[in-house]
Amino acid sequence: MIGKRIGERLLLQHNIDSLRFLKENSIKSYSIAESITEIKETNFKNVISFSNKDILLIDSLGIYQISGMNAPIVLMQYSPKINMTRLIKKIEPSQIIVDGSNYKSDAIRWENICIRNNVPFHYTGIKGAYILKN
Repeated sequence: MIGKRIGERLLLQHNIDSLRFLKENSIKSYSIAESITEIKETNFKNVISFSNKDILLIDSLGIYQISGMNAPIVLMQYSPKINMTRLIKKIEPSQIIVDGSNYKSDAIRWENICIRNNVPFHYTGIKGAYILKN
């Protein structure tokens, strides 16, 4: 699940079935705590901009050759078959985030590559949600 808050609106991209989505406690809790009045499902495609920072979503298709980004945050989803070393050299990400939809073995391998290349790494399967703030 990826969310972007704009004032009292929350835009969410997710892969949760509609019945479970309506009952999702984390969304309800966040909405109450942060006074969210509207929740809307959306599709951010492959790039999101937040606080003058590009966030590149790489899913199972492994597409990441998008021009015009400067040190993007990269979010890995659904275990894309990519060469992480090549990705790091090509787009020079400022951060790699791996969500829980990836195989754990992929996350561990990517983390080791990030450590060797001095790229900050966050695996939500171990560290929990990654929250960006303005």
